[in-house]
Amino acid sequence: MSKCINCGFENPADSKFCASCGVAMPTSSYCPGCGAENPPGSKFCKQCGGALDRWRPPGAGFNTVTQSSATGSLSSSVFPWKPGPISKAHDTARQLLWGTVGLYAVAAYFNYSSMVAMAQLGPFVDTSTTGFLLTLCFVLGGFSGFAAMKLGKGEVDLAKKASIANSATGAITLFLFHNALISIALNGGLLVIGIWCWRLLNQVQRPLI
Repeated sequence: MSKCINCGFENPADSKFCASCGVAMPTSSYCPGCGAENPPGSKFCKQCGGALDRWRPPGAGFNTVTQSSATGSLSSSVFPWKPGPISKAHDTARQLLWGTVGLYAVAAYFNYSSMVAMAQLGPFVDTSTTGFLLTLCFVLGGFSGFAAMKLGKGEVDLAKKASIANSATGAITLFLFHNALISIALNGGLLVIGIWCWRLLNQVQRPLI
């Protein structure tokens, strides 16, 4: 069995793509001790006999140590871990997350304009609800943008959490504020995009080449 470097799903040894997330499976194993390349599925290094540790998180490298025959000194190097290509479904989900950032920006503009108009009516007008919604737009918009950037690097967990947060926020605010057309459009858009993004993140598609 071969374990997927992106989601950890156990695939058959001859798999070219992960059956769970669609990420391309590695074709070889690099020894963390000496850096030698081994056939896929190997448990021990053919060069030094050390146990292989293929499944490292994104950004991790394989530390290797070599000895110079002339000086007898030791030197170290790093073989960088390269994540597989992002799938088409994940690429679409990434674009949808950036779309939610735009929806939050529009919502923030209307909430800010509403706060300014309410403040001009007098000091006793309660603007706490509008202020809370304005803060929520900034927080969730920033979170969605950060999740979109992480998804572009192959990290799915934050994107799934952002999708859930966006769909839940859209549903709640749509229920509470359904009198204005702009509110229905923005909150309904968050709800639909959040659900759509969640489904895309759980689809199995071939990666982009």
